[in-house]
Amino acid sequence: MPLENLDDLNESWRLWLIEKNAQDKPTQSAIWRKQNPGEWIKLAAYHNGTGPRPTLASLVGQEKVEIVDALIEARGVVVPPPPPPDPSTRPFTPAAPQGTLVKKTGIQELRDGDGALTEKVEVTSSTNFGFLNQRWNGSAPANQQLPPPSTGTWILRDCKAHDIAASPPRSMDGTGEVGFQIGEKTIGERLEAWNCAWMAMCTLANCAGSRFKDLNFHDGPHVDLYMEHVSEDIVFDHCSFGKGASIRDASPLNVEWTYMDAVYAARYGMGGKAGSRNCTFVNCDFFCPLSPDESHWSAYHVAGAFLDAGTYDFRFDKCYFYGPGRSVGHPQHLLDPTKPNQFINCIYDNAKGAPYTHGNLIG
Repeated sequence: MPLENLDDLNESWRLWLIEKNAQDKPTQSAIWRKQNPGEWIKLAAYHNGTGPRPTLASLVGQEKVEIVDALIEARGVVVPPPPPPDPSTRPFTPAAPQGTLVKKTGIQELRDGDGALTEKVEVTSSTNFGFLNQRWNGSAPANQQLPPPSTGTWILRDCKAHDIAASPPRSMDGTGEVGFQIGEKTIGERLEAWNCAWMAMCTLANCAGSRFKDLNFHDGPHVDLYMEHVSEDIVFDHCSFGKGASIRDASPLNVEWTYMDAVYAARYGMGGKAGSRNCTFVNCDFFCPLSPDESHWSAYHVAGAFLDAGTYDFRFDKCYFYGPGRSVGHPQHLLDPTKPNQFINCIYDNAKGAPYTHGNLIG
């Protein structure tokens, strides 16, 4: 079967494919399974008959490689689809930060060097940021120059940020009042934030490839997770957003719109524009608020998750969306229409229903 026909196959088929190895030579190497249009996931490493055979569960989603050559054969072996989330296990509370935390006021900076470990810190009563992991070219963020990509990875675990606000609260208009500012590749585990005047977490700049597990962002007056450009290839696993505030003027998850930005676009190849793409939320809970004025035209911006214009290739897998508000607003206009946003095995337990499409325009 030629490559151009692969997308005609149902995702439950297992396939032997050819990939290129490190020496750029074709090799039959693995069983693959279709995940999204044009994207396949390696299910089992090629087994030569020696040593223990790896289990499917241990390998699913561990490696992605571009398909570069022809299909060897298609086997009509049906892989059962994953079950939907079990209602008896939801909603859940993510794992809490562990150990004795060192309390401090003021910013906890992570951005020195090229990768570091920060753990067991609780920041409160900061007027700007709780945890700041973002490098800048120049003396201030306002110069808008993109620093070079980091080669290391920052690890941030077992930390809390709360009561982060300027005077008066929200007077920084989105330039601060953030619990966790993530502008570098970061592995984050067991992070909790509440009462951060603008955002519990912001991902942006050089954050591509970050991984987060057990985030618990709750009781916030505004946004819990704000994803600026370029938030790319980020995974959020077993996280909870928006609990404790049934009325908000913003969505717990808000993905910034795509617009002209030559600096970012040049690095990420987005045709002169910059936005966010290719991010995954798996086994996450979203508590969907109502707008303070449901009769106002702008109320459609308020949902459990709001993906603004241009955002594409986001995946929500086994996520729960609880009422009373809207579940997900996602854009009609995608920067890459061939890679739509996907909602797989999600449950919409609220009065406002399943994901809806909005018409906001790309900038």
